[in-house]
Amino acid sequence: MELQYTKLDQDFPARIVCLSYDVFNILYELGCAENIIGKPSGAEGDKISIEHVQNIGGFARPDFNAIVALNPDIVIGYSEISAKIMARLIMHEVNVLVLQHASLEEIYRSIGLLGKICSKTLEATALTNTMREGFQKISASRPNQYHRPVVYFEEWNDPYVSGIKWVSDIITIAGGTDGFTHRCRSPKAMERIITTEEVVTAAPDIILASWCGKPVDIDSIRRRPGWELIPAISQGHIYEVPGEIILQPGPALIEGARYLNNIINQHTETEKVLSF
Repeated sequence: MELQYTKLDQDFPARIVCLSYDVFNILYELGCAENIIGKPSGAEGDKISIEHVQNIGGFARPDFNAIVALNPDIVIGYSEISAKIMARLIMHEVNVLVLQHASLEEIYRSIGLLGKICSKTLEATALTNTMREGFQKISASRPNQYHRPVVYFEEWNDPYVSGIKWVSDIITIAGGTDGFTHRCRSPKAMERIITTEEVVTAAPDIILASWCGKPVDIDSIRRRPGWELIPAISQGHIYEVPGEIILQPGPALIEGARYLNNIINQHTETEKVLSF
C-alpha cells in the first residue's frame, strides 16, 4: 500500500534551530535558509546573514528559553557540548538531533543525513561531490616533495589540544603529515590533550594553531619551556589558521585546505633551496 504524504509531512521541519555554525552553514548551502530560525551568536568569521534568524546564545552556552520561544520543529547540534541543553529540550518535548562527525567521511555522512531530513538529498549529494572534487584538486596540485613535513595542529593552548580527525585529513590533503594521528580520532577535546614531551618527540616541521574562538599568540608558543629545539620553533614555522576555515566542518574546509597547502608548499620550497 502506497503511503500518502500530506503537505505538513513534506514541509517538516519548517522551523530549525542550529546550535553550531557547521550545521548552520551546511543547511544554508543546501538551500534551507528560509527554514533556519535560530543560530549561535558570536562565532568569529561568520559571513552569512539571514534577516529572520534569531541568535540563541553562544555555541558553548545556548539560551534554553530563547530556543523554546522560537517554537522549533527540530534543534540540531554537534558533539557532547550540546548534551546538557539537548537533555533539557527533550524533557520539554522538543525534537533534537546531535551530530558526531570527526572525519571528512563522517562530515559527508552528516551532510547526507541533513539532506534527507530537509528533503534536499540531491543538494546534499552535490555539496559532498563539490567538497571531494575541491580536495582532489588541492591534493593533485602539490609539487613533488622530498618529504612530507610533519605538522602539529593545536586546537587549544591550555591544556594543549591537538587537532580532530578532519583537521588531520586536511593536513594530509594539503601535503603534510599529522604528527598526532594517534590522537585525532576522538571528537572530545579532552581526549586529545598532549604534553610538551609528546610534541618534542614528534618534532614537527610546522606548527599550525587555531584556538577555537580566541586569537593565537604565536610568541607565547615560541617561548614555551622545552619547545626551543622543536624544528618548527627553531626555524620559525608557526602559523595561525582562521578558525572559520578549519574548525567548522563543512564547505569552508576547502578554503582551509588551500590555506594549509600554501603554507606547506612554501615550507617545501624553502627546504629545497636550503638543501642545495
